[in-house]
Amino acid sequence: MFALTYSSIMFTTKQKNNRLLIILLSAVFVISLGFIFWVHYSTLEGAIKYTDLDKQTDNITNISDELFTGVLCAEIEESDYLLNGDKKNLRLYNESKRTVMADLDELRKTVKNSSVQQIRIDSLTKLCALHFSSLDEEIAYKNDNLNEEDRLIENRANIRTLINSFNVEEDQLLSERASALDKNYNTSFKTLLRGDLSILTIFMCFFIVLGRQINKRQKAQNELFVSREFLSQTLLCMGDGVIITDKDGNIMMMNKIAEELAGSSINEAKGHPIENICTLEDEHTHFTVENPVKRALKEKQVVFLEHNTLMVKKGKTNRYIDDSAAPIIDSEGNITGAVMVFRDVTQKTLNQRKLVQNEQLLRDIIDNTRSVIYIKDLEGNFLMVNKQYERVFEVKSADILGSDSYARFPGEIAAKFKTVDKNVLETGRAVENEQLVQHTDNSYHHYHTTKFPLYGMDGGIYAICGVSTDISESKKNIEIQEKLATQETLLKSEARLKEAQAIAHVGNWEHNFAKNIGEWSEETCRIYGLSPDDNKQSFESWISFQHPDDLPRMRTLIKEAAETLSNLSFYHRIVRKDGTIRHVYTQANYELSSDGAPISIRGVIHDITDMKEMENETLQLVENLQKRNKDLQVFAYMISHNLRSSIAKITGLSYLLENEQETASLDMNLVERIKYEVDALDMVVKDINTIITARDTGKIEPEYISFDAKLDLVKKVLENNINESKALITNNFKEAEGVFGSKTYLYSIIYNLLSNAIKYRSENKSLHIDLQSHETDNYVCLTVKDNGMGIDLDKNGDKLFGLYKRFHTGKIPGRGIGLNLVKTHVESLGGKIEVESKINEGTTFNVYIPKTK
Repeated sequence: MFALTYSSIMFTTKQKNNRLLIILLSAVFVISLGFIFWVHYSTLEGAIKYTDLDKQTDNITNISDELFTGVLCAEIEESDYLLNGDKKNLRLYNESKRTVMADLDELRKTVKNSSVQQIRIDSLTKLCALHFSSLDEEIAYKNDNLNEEDRLIENRANIRTLINSFNVEEDQLLSERASALDKNYNTSFKTLLRGDLSILTIFMCFFIVLGRQINKRQKAQNELFVSREFLSQTLLCMGDGVIITDKDGNIMMMNKIAEELAGSSINEAKGHPIENICTLEDEHTHFTVENPVKRALKEKQVVFLEHNTLMVKKGKTNRYIDDSAAPIIDSEGNITGAVMVFRDVTQKTLNQRKLVQNEQLLRDIIDNTRSVIYIKDLEGNFLMVNKQYERVFEVKSADILGSDSYARFPGEIAAKFKTVDKNVLETGRAVENEQLVQHTDNSYHHYHTTKFPLYGMDGGIYAICGVSTDISESKKNIEIQEKLATQETLLKSEARLKEAQAIAHVGNWEHNFAKNIGEWSEETCRIYGLSPDDNKQSFESWISFQHPDDLPRMRTLIKEAAETLSNLSFYHRIVRKDGTIRHVYTQANYELSSDGAPISIRGVIHDITDMKEMENETLQLVENLQKRNKDLQVFAYMISHNLRSSIAKITGLSYLLENEQETASLDMNLVERIKYEVDALDMVVKDINTIITARDTGKIEPEYISFDAKLDLVKKVLENNINESKALITNNFKEAEGVFGSKTYLYSIIYNLLSNAIKYRSENKSLHIDLQSHETDNYVCLTVKDNGMGIDLDKNGDKLFGLYKRFHTGKIPGRGIGLNLVKTHVESLGGKIEVESKINEGTTFNVYIPKTK
């Protein structure tokens, strides 16, 4: 009933004319309900209090009964004690007395709110105290006096009388409370009856008013339903999308078009903020655009969407939309919602852009063609001219549009133009002719001109378009044939040029400054290691191929040539994408415009890698020959000296031998001396053979050589020397177990280094020779270290590897060719050798052999 009443009140309050009446009725209704609830609450509270007091009265009666029982028990225990003297009875007597006193305390606490009962409690306490005092005296004296017993009986009677009056008082109080509670119930019933009658009266008045309002409301609802149905059908049938929101921007209604454009049904979108369903963003920046509904609600005015706005839909193509939003304002000026009307303009936008693009494309074609194109109205006034017209006649279109086209030419030529134009207008067809036109430089050019009419929407001619092509250079057929023949010859020449370029390793290229694009020939692409299809290259990509060491010099040359526009030529290196380095020679010339500005640069590139390698080999050969020549000069000098010395000695000894033969006596010592010198001469010849063999520059076929294997072989050959010197030889070839090279050369290197270490050992310490190996970026390094006599490098470092150079005196055997052989073999392998040595500490040789396979 309350819910119905509340709903009715809410319904009625919507009617403006009866609002005050409804408010008054509602106030009376609420006050009546409040009063009834208060009466009910008071009655209920009194009933609760009565129940509590009833329980209190029962409790008081029970306690008073227990108290009197305790008094009787105390008397009984006291009498038993006096008769038999049993201490147990005395103990029970004392307990009963304490129980009575406790009941008195409990009773006093229970009736603390009643002063009358408190007085009775005090009297009862005194009587009990007097009674127990008498009992205590009897116990003390065991007096059987009859008068004391009468006094106890009297005290007991008084206690009983006082307890009965105490209980009677409680019963009277309980009766008074029950009577008051009945009176409250009667008052509450009367109050409830009056309240119900008042509420019934209010309801009767309210429903009379409500009935009238319902009739009006029903009539208004019927009219509103018809209006809404008409509006709903109108919105649903509209070709534009329509979304209606509440005042907070939450969607309330969408038509079918809006559902399709937004990609959400009304069931999915209803109640959601419109910006969550219709997400808008700027086409160019892709930033989210504020929904126009939000703006309309804030600004309280119609808001139109900016152009180039996209509606974003997940998983679907974004659509261009055109829309507007307006706030919905009621009769009192309050905003109750907003409506957004939008349409899909994607196709329209795309068509407009395509039209603009086509117009721009057509304009670009017209402006970039070599033909002169112009449009004139029916009176011969210019409507449009292209860029070629401006260039040929050195005018600006803005200066001649709307002017008389015939006035720009001499009278005879202008008359011919008018005749042709008239023919086009009369026949309505295209007319072709050749015309001789004078340019602004007073030169005459032959033009082949096609003029045709332009028709409007009404089917009538509104203008004439002319397309004139300069045919001055192709007037004669012979010239045309020569041109064709030249083109054919050019094509053949291009084919032969490509073939010649491939044979000569020469390519050509051209770089256009305006487009920053270079076009490379097939041979140029091949030189750079590219496919012929990659013939379009920028300046930056060309720079990326250049060797880093050559770039600073090239940039300087290019900068100087660009400042002076002079020809350019330089040698440089390029690095292909596979890492291959090629040596090339580039020549280039600038192409300048009529005003002297650089348009492009053309050039050729010659792959001279093979020539460079041959040149390097030649230089290396020359260097080797010069070095050999120098070595041979030293060698020839030493050999000549040694040979002449031995031959001179042999010659002298032979003369002595001849003289002794004449005297018929033979000195055997002389023969021994001759034999010694012959052996020395033989040793010199063997050295010559060894040195010549070591310097043989024949091509070495590299093969893999194990350091361990070669060391074992050398140790076997030098076994006697090793044992005699008690040398300790250690090695560690884990980092580099071997190298590619010549087995003979590597054997000679290890043999001579070990042999020298044994020869020049120290007399003061045990010989230790250690061999190690490791790898660097380009080399395998073999290290031979000893703790022998050492070499004074400051004094002998520059002649350490010379022929017949010895750096230690004494009886140590040797001819000074071992280190020369080591250096010669190492260099023959393309390597190098380094020495570290200190006197009396030892020597370390580092032999670097290239990593080749």
